[in-house]
Amino acid sequence: MKFESAAMRSFDAEYDRILEEAEAVCPEPSEPPDRRRGRKGKERSLIERLKSLKDSTCMFLHNFIVPCENNHAERDVRNVKTKTKVSGCFRTETGAQDYLDVMSYLSTGIKHGVSVFDALTAAFAGKLVAIPNNTFGPFYCTTRPTTRRAARASAKENIDMILNPDGRSGMARELFEQGHPIILISHWQRLYSDGTQLGLEGLETLLKRVNKVFGSQVEWKTFEEIAQAYI
Repeated sequence: MKFESAAMRSFDAEYDRILEEAEAVCPEPSEPPDRRRGRKGKERSLIERLKSLKDSTCMFLHNFIVPCENNHAERDVRNVKTKTKVSGCFRTETGAQDYLDVMSYLSTGIKHGVSVFDALTAAFAGKLVAIPNNTFGPFYCTTRPTTRRAARASAKENIDMILNPDGRSGMARELFEQGHPIILISHWQRLYSDGTQLGLEGLETLLKRVNKVFGSQVEWKTFEEIAQAYI
C-alpha cells in the first residue's frame, strides 16, 4: 500500500511551503552564532534539521512500517511516572532497577509478538524471550557520511566482516556452523541513509551473498517467529 504520485507531490510541496514560512518567521541570523554558546537557537536548529533530513522525516509516507511519531517510545517510559504516582516513590535504587528490568522485558516481548503471560511464563521457566543482535549494524557509516563514495566503501568493509564474498569466513559463517540464528538489527534511518539508500543497497548485497552461499539451507523468519521459537 502506498500513496498515489499526485498525493506524494502534494505532500512534498506542502512540506516545502511550511518550511518556507518558517524561514520567513525565523530567518538565519545575519551575524554568526555566539561563540560561547555555539547555538543558533532551538527554532532555527529545528528548521535546518527538517530541511537537511527531509527524506528521513518523511520516510513514513514512503514506508508505512515506519511510525510517523515517537509516541511509542514515550509510552514505554510513561509507566515509570504512573508507578511513582501510585506508590509515591521507589524505596531503593535496586528496587527501581528491578522494576525497569521487568517492564523493559515485557515491553520487548510485546513488540516481538509475545504476550505478557507467555513472556512471564517463559521467564519463570528459565527461558527468557530475547533476540540478541549477534552480528552488528553494518550501515551506521551511511548516515550523514563525509562522501557517498566513502560511505559505500565503509559499508562494504562491514559487510565483508559479516560474510566474506566467497562465504568462507565472517560472523554469519561462524554462527551458521554453530547452529545459531543469524540476526542483524538496523535502524531504518541507517538503511535509508538520509535519502541516499546506501544502507538498502548494502543490505541487498549482503542478502544476495547469504542466498548464494547458503541457498536452501536458509530459513527466513520474523522477530515474532524467532521469539516464539525460544519460548
